[in-house]
Amino acid sequence: MKNTGKLPEPCMNHSLQHTKEVSDMSKATKIYPMAFVPNPDAECRLYYVGFPKKWKDSLIRAEKAANPKWSGVYALPTYALGKSLGTWMDGIVELAPLRLDSKDEMWAISCEQEINTEQLLEHMKAWIQVQYGNNYKYRPAAVEIQKLLQEMKVEDLNELAGSKNVRLFDADGIPTENYSYAAFSLMVTNALTGKEIQIDGHRVKLNYAGKNQLISDIQGEGDHSYSYGISFSLQTVPPERKALLLCDCCIHRWIPDRWSEKPYLNGDNLTAHIWMENNRIYKLPIFQKYKTEEEYSWKEPEKTYYNLYQFRALPAAGEVIRSIVDSMTGKQKITCLYKNGMDGCGFKKNVIGTGVSVLEKKDIYDGVFSYIADIVRETEGISRVGSTKRAVKKLKLDTLNLNRELTKDQRLLLARRMKTCTESDHLTFEVYATDDTLECAEKIMEKLESVFVSCEEMTFTIKRCRLGSMGEPMKSSKSADALKRIHEIEKELSPATELTACIVVLPGKECFHKLGDPKASIRCGMALTNRLTQFVTPWDETVKENVIESKITSAVEDLCRQLGYVRELDESAIEKKELLHHTPVIGMQVMTQICTPYGKARFLPLYVEMDYVSGKVYAECDAFEQTRVLYREAAFELAHLSLDKNFEKKCENAARGTWKQKMIMWKNLYRDKNLLVLIEANGNTRAICNGITDSQIQKYRYLAPYCPEQIETGTKENSYLQDLNHSGVRLIRIRRNGEIPDYYTEISSTDGYSATSGVFRYGQDYWAIAGRPNDKSYTSSYKKTTYDLPHQKFAERDMIEIYPIQLQKDDDPDEWVIYTNSLRTGAIQYDEATALPIPMHMAAKLQEYLLEV
Repeated sequence: MKNTGKLPEPCMNHSLQHTKEVSDMSKATKIYPMAFVPNPDAECRLYYVGFPKKWKDSLIRAEKAANPKWSGVYALPTYALGKSLGTWMDGIVELAPLRLDSKDEMWAISCEQEINTEQLLEHMKAWIQVQYGNNYKYRPAAVEIQKLLQEMKVEDLNELAGSKNVRLFDADGIPTENYSYAAFSLMVTNALTGKEIQIDGHRVKLNYAGKNQLISDIQGEGDHSYSYGISFSLQTVPPERKALLLCDCCIHRWIPDRWSEKPYLNGDNLTAHIWMENNRIYKLPIFQKYKTEEEYSWKEPEKTYYNLYQFRALPAAGEVIRSIVDSMTGKQKITCLYKNGMDGCGFKKNVIGTGVSVLEKKDIYDGVFSYIADIVRETEGISRVGSTKRAVKKLKLDTLNLNRELTKDQRLLLARRMKTCTESDHLTFEVYATDDTLECAEKIMEKLESVFVSCEEMTFTIKRCRLGSMGEPMKSSKSADALKRIHEIEKELSPATELTACIVVLPGKECFHKLGDPKASIRCGMALTNRLTQFVTPWDETVKENVIESKITSAVEDLCRQLGYVRELDESAIEKKELLHHTPVIGMQVMTQICTPYGKARFLPLYVEMDYVSGKVYAECDAFEQTRVLYREAAFELAHLSLDKNFEKKCENAARGTWKQKMIMWKNLYRDKNLLVLIEANGNTRAICNGITDSQIQKYRYLAPYCPEQIETGTKENSYLQDLNHSGVRLIRIRRNGEIPDYYTEISSTDGYSATSGVFRYGQDYWAIAGRPNDKSYTSSYKKTTYDLPHQKFAERDMIEIYPIQLQKDDDPDEWVIYTNSLRTGAIQYDEATALPIPMHMAAKLQEYLLEV
């Protein structure tokens, strides 16, 4: 990587140069991904250290002593160790999983930097002490662990150390090994450390802040102090699995000062950033102890790691809190990350707006590219996808807006649609409030009465109820207190015999910070009595009328969602039988690491089926007493499941083989009619649906584009290939957040950067952007920067991936992608599109009815 020591001239995207002056000629605004294509010939020097077999054998004995049923299915718990090494040991890119039968010759891997085995040993000892020695779960293995700690010598690691030169990608740009992802991202991060880029004409210096992360020097001052953050991650694009380096940026706001003698951390860690002379920033968490002489403390083992590297002396954590202003500007610079709400806990408010504007993103992209142009190229070849015969970009749905007064016809339409969606001709609303929030309850009832008016087909009953002791703070957040409150609610309320939805007026969680917030228990307890629940925080006379109206409307709309209400298709659209919106849609959600009073489940898969034409929404889960129920009834099933003493076993059974069994069932049921199945690819779903990963998609053999001969419907451990061709089943994968690039748009000769939305194609992959709201945070983003408007929040609609894993012969993939994207509209509680298609959105929302402790 060339380093001239000079700040490069601002570099413009080559394709943008061509369109800059002519963009007004086309309404179809282009997008430019914040991503780079790595050069396939990228190489690096890898250093590695193996994991001694006798150490692993000792840890395995400890696992078996703690859990006699331990089978070795999962790897040893090295996540915390990997995180600490990535933070503190420069160059570390991977720790290979330690399994019962794993080969561990290349366990710890470093890119371009030799591993200091003495420091590695100290990290390992600290990890073993915290993970095993200090964990009551491993008390039966205490002797084994102490013996291991005494026997661990650096010579054992030195014997397993080595190095070699490697290529990170093959000739087609596909990563060659697992370590390629982190290694290439680290190469890019290192190339930018200590360099300067220009943002809106300002020179900004970049500092290394941990694995693949850069933080700029401080911009602004006082309550306007902030830094730009830049991070990199290497992702792949289906079906070939070619590499794409994503560049994400954000704003880090710094705590400007404190107004309280002892600020309250609200149970969270405060992240302190310690700035070193070598363009390096180390992050250490501060936590708060109560009723101790030293109220604030550095968290272990991070403090141990800091001292391990013999940096300058670390000041007391309390001193950092007490001297935030001096720490930010002093010789030993320490800044603390500001989060929303901290101004109510004793810290002075940082007024800098969040988000990075389009102008800033463009400057950051160009600045980054100017330093790494010898190992990457820009992303090109993105084209816009237009409307097709059988799929429209925007579904023609009803336009009911509960923020406005409804006409008589609109109220009738709402009542009839509610009857259709709920399969009930009577709905009771109960508004619960305490004596001091009765005025709030009256206001809510007025809103309900203005929206839900009985008609011949549907009857609504609205009544006020006393919240009483049900809303009082619990003694603690422990499961025993939660269960006690639930049982009290069951005694207080008789089971509802008709469809009942409740709005409960109760303060926010910040009012229960020293006691137990009862909301989860109230929701679960009411569900056990056949009631749906939505909470509203109370207000006083100082709150503006429009804010109150918006708060109440949001609660009413979300209660409609809980009832399974979806907007109605226009009659003209229903009559066009050839359109794809006649296809029912199933969205999958995998809940994970659910801890209830009766156990912990690693996975709980749940499916939501929606049909816009019929207005019916169903939920399906193999852990339910009744597997397939109306959407509104799924809330009750989840509440009952939370309190089932066989919770763990039921969830385990529901997750085992679920994807395989569902696919077999869907193929048989939909041989001659269409079905669209949507699944989000993330760590949870990939674990039980191995066939949706890029590595599996790359292996498929295709009869036609998007028509693999067979797809994997099993897991990594238990493969099961299925042929879904010659059926009506289509399977589409959604990805978002850190796996899909951010973007900026082209510039207009009159209005700054242009807004855009729609579906775009990159190779055989598809990206989709929803239309932006008419909100200042969005409109300002195309014209201004944080330097121009320091208080302004900047936003832009996220881009998601929509990739067809399985279509049928003669399908037009554009049509199915456009249909999928159109399903992001129609939620009653949002005027704009949701991040995920509505069935997936509704599936994710159900998790609130699981009592998690």
